[in-house]
Amino acid sequence: MNIDSSSETGLSKKIIKSINFIIKYHYSSSFQNQNTNKLTQLRMQKLLFFAYILYFKNNRSFLFQENFSAWSYGPVVEQLFFVSKGKTEVVFENSEFIIPIKEEDFFMLRKKIGKYFVFYNEKSTFELVKMSHDSLLWKKSKRKKTGVILKKDIRDMFTKK
Repeated sequence: MNIDSSSETGLSKKIIKSINFIIKYHYSSSFQNQNTNKLTQLRMQKLLFFAYILYFKNNRSFLFQENFSAWSYGPVVEQLFFVSKGKTEVVFENSEFIIPIKEEDFFMLRKKIGKYFVFYNEKSTFELVKMSHDSLLWKKSKRKKTGVILKKDIRDMFTKK
């Protein structure tokens, strides 16, 4: 058994922390009153993708171990999709697979990606879908037979040659 993952969901503790960051950031944002977007699974997947890319771009390491697949509506972490399938909104209190994020983890992630992440959190869900479809990573992966967004492709995108 992998010590870094939840036995119930197969999701790593790092992705669970990332999910919690997005939930807490989304609902506690100073833009909350302006942001009428519910945190649906589709929206969570897109915000998670952009957080993942932002984190790599700024830290040269990956936020969590799970891979994204290039699905029709954009990048998706399949394990998260199947765990939260059928839920209309991903919320902190009603998600049995979510564990509370420690304040120090929240502030660390906010420090590393928060100032960039606010841009994505303000977008509508369908703007996020369009932006993810415009991503070269998604386009390249969609053309491949596996449909997986490879960590190698992400590294190559942000590595100076």
